[in-house]
Amino acid sequence: MTIGDPTTPERQRFWLGAPGGDVASTWFWPPPSRLVRTAVVIVPGIAHEERTMATGLAAIAEALAEQGMASLLIDLGGTAQSGGTLEDPGVVDRWPGDVAAAVTHARASGFDRVVVIAVRTGALAATGALRDTTIDGLVLWGPVTSGRRYSRELRLLAGVSNRSIVDGSGVDLGVEIAGFTIPASVVDGLRRMDVSALNGLVAARVLVVDSPERRHTEAIAAFEQAGAVVDEMSSSSTQPWLYETMDGSDIPSEDIRRVVEWVTTHAGSRSGPFVPLSQPMPFQREIEHRGTRIRETWVGLGPGDLTAVWCEPAHPMSQHAAPVRVLTSAVGPGRAFVEFARDEAALGYTSLRFDFSGFGTSPRHPGQTWNGYYSAEGSDDVRAALDYVHARADRQVVVIGFCASAWSTLQAGPRPDIAALVALNVHLYVRDSRGSILNNPGSNAVHRLLDRRLSRNRRPKLHHLVHRVLPLPAVPIRWADAFLNRHIHLLLCFDDHDDGWRYLQRHMPKAWPAWEASNTLAVRAYESLGHSLEGPTGRAKLMEDLHRELARFDAGSSSPPGA
Repeated sequence: MTIGDPTTPERQRFWLGAPGGDVASTWFWPPPSRLVRTAVVIVPGIAHEERTMATGLAAIAEALAEQGMASLLIDLGGTAQSGGTLEDPGVVDRWPGDVAAAVTHARASGFDRVVVIAVRTGALAATGALRDTTIDGLVLWGPVTSGRRYSRELRLLAGVSNRSIVDGSGVDLGVEIAGFTIPASVVDGLRRMDVSALNGLVAARVLVVDSPERRHTEAIAAFEQAGAVVDEMSSSSTQPWLYETMDGSDIPSEDIRRVVEWVTTHAGSRSGPFVPLSQPMPFQREIEHRGTRIRETWVGLGPGDLTAVWCEPAHPMSQHAAPVRVLTSAVGPGRAFVEFARDEAALGYTSLRFDFSGFGTSPRHPGQTWNGYYSAEGSDDVRAALDYVHARADRQVVVIGFCASAWSTLQAGPRPDIAALVALNVHLYVRDSRGSILNNPGSNAVHRLLDRRLSRNRRPKLHHLVHRVLPLPAVPIRWADAFLNRHIHLLLCFDDHDDGWRYLQRHMPKAWPAWEASNTLAVRAYESLGHSLEGPTGRAKLMEDLHRELARFDAGSSSPPGA
């Protein structure tokens, strides 16, 4: 079995109606000739856990689809693309209802057997949802089994990172972890949840997957006491996937293979093929946001069918004929881009937010298990998004990206339909051997020799140190020059301690102050923004400024609402 072959499953994205609000959902369908009568619901974690799962959950769904099992991957309310926010009252209480709605939808689609795979805090939501029903199999992957213990862990993490939030009077407002704000109401809500609090048999067969040093004795005993057969799997790759703070961690391929084998053996159905029953799967929804009716529509971009959301005011008379905001991450740091897009729609502006290939539910490019952050494929994905806007709206765009996504936008190059580019914490000093050494007119024999030797010997830290000591004219700066020379507005925003900001201060081209004087270029630094926009306070200030920056820019180029 080839884990994560993007050519196998067909994706069907839709808004699943749940008691607490719409749930962002994606079916991964096997070819009709291979479809069996078992469906798998995949429940992710929340907030900071979403970052580590961004490259693994879809791979699980793809691997199941390869074995003929349709998989339904959901986002819990207030997280990722789903409706609501973590600040909404009672958002924790809606999560079991979100999972139950997914299980009900799968059964109503005609599947005889339903399995749930719940990861991290998804385990709390899943077991809460299953107290009134029984499924055919349950997989708890790196599970949070005690909300009380987990809330203490969150407090400890917040203390280590010095990110506890209090207001002026000392009232506890929550914690900040890896750029995500987890309100006190969510922390307290989690305390009331426990996997061991079972009302009876929730699944005939249960699999617990985790690193060898992590045991879940109480939860396992509770399942066994309820009559379930419980298997344990000592994981070989869950630790780097779920517990290490790395963006884009490796897909846990071996663990996925073993979990899929378990599901197939103990809960899979070999009968089939069959045709699922038709169920409502709306790809479009309308909601009230900040007093205005807005519309969100799932779309696919380019030949790779990248996952994207088109967000706009629902009423034509509320729409500005202004450049479309293209957000080069469907969620963005701390989920900022989701809220930014909805806020802009409430103000009358249209946006498109999308995930690069290999992230979220966007398929990976054929033959690639992990694209990495800095690759030519990223610029192809940017072009696919711009082509979609051109075909749908034939309007100019303002591209907004952070870190690697901004880098890929610079690499994609200027186009007539780009009115402005906002690059947040872009790595102007990032370079590869071919782009920066062989094709860089500023390089010399010493640079080329060191680069070849260090690259050949795979000494990345020393390689990076050499380039810091002997810096080259960075290729991304030359890319940025190409935008400025086409009179495309460029806004660069950095954390005031970010390496990119320091690099630009030392190596800003002599022509750039003139671009700043003409208002074509603006460079800003923010305190406590964080390298990956992980400082929620600094990030909130930046996003507020960005709303104003775009409005000022639009004032001279857009028509009034309804034009």
